[in-house]
Amino acid sequence: MTSPARHFATAVVALAAALWAPLVYAQLAAPDITVTPKPVGSGARALGESAFIAVADDATAASWNPAGLAQLERPEASFVGAWMFNVDHFASSSPDIRLARTEWNQPEVNFMSFALPFTVAGKDVVASINYHQTYDFGLSLKFNQVVRGPGTLLPLRVSVESEGAVAATSLAAGISLTPSLMLGASLNLYGDQLAGANAWKVETRASGQGTLGGLPATVGFANTETFGNFRAVNATVGVLWDAWARNDKRLTFGGVVHSPFTAEMDRETDTTTVLNGAVNRLKTDERMKMDFPLSVGAGVNFRLSDAWSVASDVQWTDWSDFEQRDSRGVRSSPIGGGPPGHIADTVAVRLGTEHLIFLKNSVLALRGGVFREERPTLGNAMPVYGYSLGAGRSTKRYSVDVAYQFRWGQEASGRNLGLDRATRFGAEEHWLVVSVIVYF
Repeated sequence: MTSPARHFATAVVALAAALWAPLVYAQLAAPDITVTPKPVGSGARALGESAFIAVADDATAASWNPAGLAQLERPEASFVGAWMFNVDHFASSSPDIRLARTEWNQPEVNFMSFALPFTVAGKDVVASINYHQTYDFGLSLKFNQVVRGPGTLLPLRVSVESEGAVAATSLAAGISLTPSLMLGASLNLYGDQLAGANAWKVETRASGQGTLGGLPATVGFANTETFGNFRAVNATVGVLWDAWARNDKRLTFGGVVHSPFTAEMDRETDTTTVLNGAVNRLKTDERMKMDFPLSVGAGVNFRLSDAWSVASDVQWTDWSDFEQRDSRGVRSSPIGGGPPGHIADTVAVRLGTEHLIFLKNSVLALRGGVFREERPTLGNAMPVYGYSLGAGRSTKRYSVDVAYQFRWGQEASGRNLGLDRATRFGAEEHWLVVSVIVYF
């Protein structure tokens, strides 16, 4: 997605040229992506407890810490659905731009898997095939902007809508090397969304009436970018170590590394400009590349008894090398547009707990957590705070879990969306996640 301000400034120049040369319409440049990818966690149990790297005892371990797969005792199939509701707040000190609060929501398939335990050379092994979302590209932005210049006064109504995500199909396995040490790895094959023909899509629209070069003008502008045929491969490697155990108490450490990867994708751009009823349309298609970051995490889980445990995670992600390259090899920043610049690395810290209630034929679980995450931005990272609540019921045949997470982000500069420095934004996010696991 390109900076809306730059899009419309470019469009205005093209349209002004068309006033004096009606037979020639200027070509609009291929847009840059400015929708910041947001990491997506997997599973209602993990999101309800917040901290899961050193817990990882269900199939979502394939995305959190694949060593945890070795803890599964029976074949199982799982499905996780999620619903996200976002509220974005914007403000600007510029008299030429007015932004308002925007709300948007989307349902999604968060995770699916099938896991199978077996034995190799006397060692317990669990293999799984999984589908999970990794980065979300959702955004909704509406504002009014006034374009000024010599003989030009053009108020515009602008909307930007982005939807979609990057997802991976992974082949994962965990092995118990000793009763206290487990290792695991997953090979992640990235592609388009499960039920869509592309990874994500960004639509930018604007319209207005005013003057261009001293002449009356009615302007319309529509730009659609579709990112499809997304292809990339990376690996996730994890370890779990029961460092201390006594009776029903246990102290477990976990570590995980998600390798960096370079994705290739098709970017199709369809731009339509309308000036006083005259229509100009431009379509482009190119293959581009985008570098995604290395991420390293560590966690600890202290089981105080069979019924109670407390866990904590810390995770660092190297966003400083996040950039994209078009078909000509021109490098640019996926955040904010323009040339590559400093993008802050991020750190996430999470703390959570789980309490089990043992009934005659089932187990009830209550979970909760708090966390401080960061979003990649130009300059200092954007802090995001949140809490989580979760509950579940397990029997010999199935397990059903539900989780709710609330996040709120501190204000960040509008440069990260391609707006000017006078603009700031913040976010509120509500997640509802439901998991179903069937045991065989």
